[in-house]
Amino acid sequence: MGWNPFSKRSQEDSKSAESPRESPRDLPKDSGKIPITVPRENADKTTNAMAGAVGANVVANAGAHARETTGAAPPPGPGPSSPEPPSAQPPITRRVEELKEDVIGVLRTVFDPEIPINVYELGLVYDINVAPPGDVHIRMTLTSPACPVAGSLPPEVETKVASVPGVNAVKVELVWDPPWSPAKMSEAARLQLNI
Repeated sequence: MGWNPFSKRSQEDSKSAESPRESPRDLPKDSGKIPITVPRENADKTTNAMAGAVGANVVANAGAHARETTGAAPPPGPGPSSPEPPSAQPPITRRVEELKEDVIGVLRTVFDPEIPINVYELGLVYDINVAPPGDVHIRMTLTSPACPVAGSLPPEVETKVASVPGVNAVKVELVWDPPWSPAKMSEAARLQLNI
């Protein structure tokens, strides 16, 4: 039977921890634990100093007693830092998202010559994957496999996306599955074509 933080005795100890105790509480002789009395106002400084001086792992108990523990000691200094607010994103994630928005902006300048709508609003771009350090992979399709711009539209997309600052490499993959249909168009494109 060792030290129990939930015992009635421990609760009494924490209530009386305002002042240093004159004698340590009784521990069973076979517990292997050494009681250490630490005043509340010095608990953090004292336990950190003791842990560093003797190489022991010491955990303070609200200024009442400290106990030796097994395992790695927590690093000295303040406790774990508070997590970042949910709206804060790591800089790399922010840069990737900003780069993706820039790529989308450029895709809106590439038009299918048969339909006066850009390839992005037309729904020809199925997926844009941006990975650090600026590698862009675009999965896109055409309105049909027999489209007359099949040989020129994907290279135009690749050239324009490669001109975006921050883009290091571009791969445009032309896919036919799923096939394009007017249902893939954005609402703005449908309104423009009166569909």
